[in-house]
Amino acid sequence: WSFVYNLYTAYAVCKSIPEAALEAIKNVHNGAMHLWFIFVILGLYIVLPFVKRMCEGLTKREAEGFILLSMAVTFLPKTLSSFEVFKPFVEYIGKFEICYAAGYVGIFVAGWYIDTFERSRKERLISYASGIIGFVYMFALTMHFSIEKGIVVDEFMSYKSVGAFLMAAAVLTW
Repeated sequence: WSFVYNLYTAYAVCKSIPEAALEAIKNVHNGAMHLWFIFVILGLYIVLPFVKRMCEGLTKREAEGFILLSMAVTFLPKTLSSFEVFKPFVEYIGKFEICYAAGYVGIFVAGWYIDTFERSRKERLISYASGIIGFVYMFALTMHFSIEKGIVVDEFMSYKSVGAFLMAAAVLTW
């Protein structure tokens, strides 16, 4: 499937089938995978029984701490990467690939947290407002940096964006 996807996208740019085929082969060889998330999902399914056992022993406060730590290592580097002053920090943190362990598992734990712990009306309203803020954040920063750089900057529209997490949490809270 990755070859077909890469062939299609390369053809859209190259306009020549032989040139597109060579580009697609090169992309697949270099690891350009269209369905990359399938491997992440399989990994999560493998560790899910252990995560479930871990969650059963967490207090509400510990779960909140884990979710905040997970958010920091998953979403903060992606958000800071658009600011030149933070580029060295983001490159350094990126070498650890922490988001694969803490990030995706953290999103699972956040879903468990939302499902498990009762929240007051005020907490739910804060979650809904955060979802709206996340939506505005994604579009406002995308527009700002796209205009500033003169190209489409879509980092803030990513699944690793703080805005995406806030919107997902608001929907789950519903």
